[in-house]
Amino acid sequence: MSAQELSAEERAIVDEWHRQIAATEPLPPNIGSLGTVAALASGAALLALWRYSHLSLLLAVPLGILFLAGAVVHLFGGSGGSNVLRGRVQVALAALEAGGDEASRRAAAVAIIANAWDLRGPAAYMVLDVPEIEARLGAALETVRAVERVLCAARLTPAVLTAPSPPKG
Repeated sequence: MSAQELSAEERAIVDEWHRQIAATEPLPPNIGSLGTVAALASGAALLALWRYSHLSLLLAVPLGILFLAGAVVHLFGGSGGSNVLRGRVQVALAALEAGGDEASRRAAAVAIIANAWDLRGPAAYMVLDVPEIEARLGAALETVRAVERVLCAARLTPAVLTAPSPPKG
């Protein structure tokens, strides 16, 4: 979809997307994968030392500490940004539930879609609870879906609420 093909409403949605993205503070880095590497490397070194030589306390203690620190970073090193995204979505949901004029509803709908995905790590994952959003929004859900269709057509975001459901079973 090119800029010439957009209606005035669609152009307003895309402009709101760009405005929000430009105004958004960056998320903290996702260092969880560094913790994974540290835990795996130190764990392998500990196993190699134990198996192939006399386990020296001078090497075992720092490697053990590195293993534990890596496990903690793996578990908790990437959640800060996801929590920020969830908070932004909750604020946007509250704004959309409160109603308001068309521009504020559009801005809230764009914020929900803009903060739906955590794209910082080696993998992207959705931070939204789609059934909760569908239950909370009621009639306003169609506004969010319409905004999402425009943003997906402009290739600015992957689908969240308009994606086909995976088969059950």
